[in-house]
Amino acid sequence: MTTGTEAVTVSWQWQPAGAIRLASDGLLVLPSLPAIPGAYRLTLSDAGGECIGLYIGQGGSLRQRIQHYRTPGFGHRDTKTRVNGLLLAALRSGGAVKVEIATAASSMHGDQAFQLDLGVEASRGLVENAALTVAYASGLPVLNGGYGAASPPAH
Repeated sequence: MTTGTEAVTVSWQWQPAGAIRLASDGLLVLPSLPAIPGAYRLTLSDAGGECIGLYIGQGGSLRQRIQHYRTPGFGHRDTKTRVNGLLLAALRSGGAVKVEIATAASSMHGDQAFQLDLGVEASRGLVENAALTVAYASGLPVLNGGYGAASPPAH
């Protein structure tokens, strides 16, 4: 066991997975994602193509997780309902929502590299939080709770 400063590098690559759009009935139409574990990034843009926000999450089944945003349940005040509202607002104003996924990731500690098992929630959380940190540090508008554009993440 070591004492002192530890450093870990996390690597992943976002893969395009489609777009979210509005159906004629006003409900969200979501791309069909694989039923495997991973992380996802939703990029919301305005009618001019300017990024207005990122939402980053993770799930044991990307397909099942993303479907929660289509019809999150009426009257519930939770993340699914909040994200559904953000997606609807962007699309109803003429914007777009792009979906990207990461289904593989690796980590480096010292001189040891290893694949992260995204079937393990802690590994998915590591990728999710690293992606949130990168987005926030890049000055992008992060829509996740606790990462609001007006306030930095707590240290």
